[in-house]
Amino acid sequence: MSVLVAVLCGINALTYAIAKDDYVRLLTHHPLMKDTVTEIGMSPASLARSIFIGCSIAAVFVLAAIAAAGATLAGKQAGRTAFVVLSFITLPISVIAFPIELVWTAAAIATLVLLKRPDSRAWFARK
Repeated sequence: MSVLVAVLCGINALTYAIAKDDYVRLLTHHPLMKDTVTEIGMSPASLARSIFIGCSIAAVFVLAAIAAAGATLAGKQAGRTAFVVLSFITLPISVIAFPIELVWTAAAIATLVLLKRPDSRAWFARK
């Protein structure tokens, strides 16, 4: 799931960084995006900048989550700890975007539950 977010956020951030004017023009003229901009009450340029900032921040957290997942699979306690912390960060963010982010909320909860199980703790203790 982190890879999916990394790709989508990366594409958005990269598009804005490379072709800012075209990105703003898309928000200004595309019928679906134009309605969204109007509903949000922001200018297209402000919304584009907000999307860029949000996607850039999300990309950093996602890359950290991918590294933490790899370290967790390798049995490293630091990876497990980072994975738990990042899952706790994911929960409020995904709840705010409900129902779109429902899958990520469920994944964060599942991650926390599975990593807190006694057999998971025992596995890390052996490593």
